[in-house]
Amino acid sequence: MRWDAEPMAAALPTTSTATLLPYRPDASAALPPHACIEVVEAPAFVPVPGGPYYALGLMPWRGGRIPLLDLDVLLRALPRSGPANPPRWALVVAWPDGDGRGSAFGALALAALPSPAMVEDEQACALPTDSDLWPWIARSCFRHGGQPVPVLDPARLFGAPHG
Repeated sequence: MRWDAEPMAAALPTTSTATLLPYRPDASAALPPHACIEVVEAPAFVPVPGGPYYALGLMPWRGGRIPLLDLDVLLRALPRSGPANPPRWALVVAWPDGDGRGSAFGALALAALPSPAMVEDEQACALPTDSDLWPWIARSCFRHGGQPVPVLDPARLFGAPHG
């Protein structure tokens, strides 16, 4: 190999770590690890009358309350017919707040514990077509275990009501 031909970095595949979020038994989304703050087992929450159909309510966390969203309900765009079942797990996520000087927080209901995954450039794929909302809440997608895994943008997901 000639050292002056091209930089070595260009010849190496880019590998990143992602945190897999199982939002239903057969599907996962992902977040970058730095956005994942804390896993809460059997999260308590207070329903909010008039809240978005996909919001379970407000979850007590570190002396305050943060929104707890059900990603599966959001993506299926089917409001619940009765009270929400409590999730087994919730993942607290963070993103830069509007002025860029701090962080905003929210939580996602999970069907199982999150897990790490190594992702390479070759795993990039198109967003799934099972929901019209993926382009609004995901910034990219990769294939893992034969399934597309959208990478969520927390600011978009928690920033505005969907549907």
